[in-house]
Amino acid sequence: MSQLQSGNTGKGALDGALAITDQLKEAGSALFTLLPSLKDRLEGMKKQDAAYLVQEYNNQFWQPVFCATMLKLAGQHKMAFLASATLPEVFENCMPPALQAIIKAQSDPVLAETVRDLAISQSFRRDIYVKGMAKAWQQEQMNGVGKTRFIAKESTTLPEGDKDFVFNTSFGSITGKREPYLKVLAAFGDNGNTLAQASAACPELNLPTMTQTISLLVTGGWLSVEQPKVNAKAAHKLNIAMAEAVLDGAPYRYLALPRTADAANANDTELMIVALMQRGLKADGKTNELAVQLDAALRRLGRAFLLDGKPVSDPAASLEQAQINVNKFVQTRLPFLKRLGAL
Repeated sequence: MSQLQSGNTGKGALDGALAITDQLKEAGSALFTLLPSLKDRLEGMKKQDAAYLVQEYNNQFWQPVFCATMLKLAGQHKMAFLASATLPEVFENCMPPALQAIIKAQSDPVLAETVRDLAISQSFRRDIYVKGMAKAWQQEQMNGVGKTRFIAKESTTLPEGDKDFVFNTSFGSITGKREPYLKVLAAFGDNGNTLAQASAACPELNLPTMTQTISLLVTGGWLSVEQPKVNAKAAHKLNIAMAEAVLDGAPYRYLALPRTADAANANDTELMIVALMQRGLKADGKTNELAVQLDAALRRLGRAFLLDGKPVSDPAASLEQAQINVNKFVQTRLPFLKRLGAL
């Protein structure tokens, strides 16, 4: 509406809308009393990338759609709801028993999904629809699932000490006992494995328990589905092109991971290091050329390393921070990116 009424487009329209909500908040609008989480959500939007906000909210299809409406629209095109694409929601025993009972009591599937959204205060759904519901026999299902490959991703730090795993879901936190989950992770390992082979290494877990354990590990970022065919060369070209663009000031913050068909977060210094390494610079010596060029690249763009939340202005301290960033990347980040085919 801000765009239509003011004539602003893109970021200008979004800034105008956020300014109006700020004014409403300061004036004591009842909207913020009825929706106490709205203030934090709007403040969070201000910290997000402007390009993301424009494509996400400032378009003609921004209006939210309830699941009942979506199910009806899909049905008009002979598409049937199969399951949630948010893995924990597939396993009903992950949900509190009282909520499970209410949802299961609904005989109409559309009403059941609507009740599910209300039960967990669902604001964003990811669903899978299929055209044609050809049922697979039990052994076919087991064979198909058993051939699926997973690989340890290590994008999330393991629980410290003897702490258990904690998985944040749309209906609260789920705790998984440390040792069984570590054993499943080890069964897949850095080189990946099929579910059937990993299950053989964990005979105490039946197939339903194993699939639920894997699904939660995928949700938490510790495991990922491994792709059967990987075009790593195309990913390498894309990643190098993005890294080179960051040296010129581009706002890219990801690297493609072809082995898992997704992306890894990468900050600007990491992408700069990737670009500089592709140019032949190496991390050798007490003050290596890679660190020198990283420091120079940031300075050219008018940026600086942050230390304790403050920009580092001293040249010697800045070069030291460049060295620290290079060493950290080479020792911890680079092996992970190479293993998953990013470089």
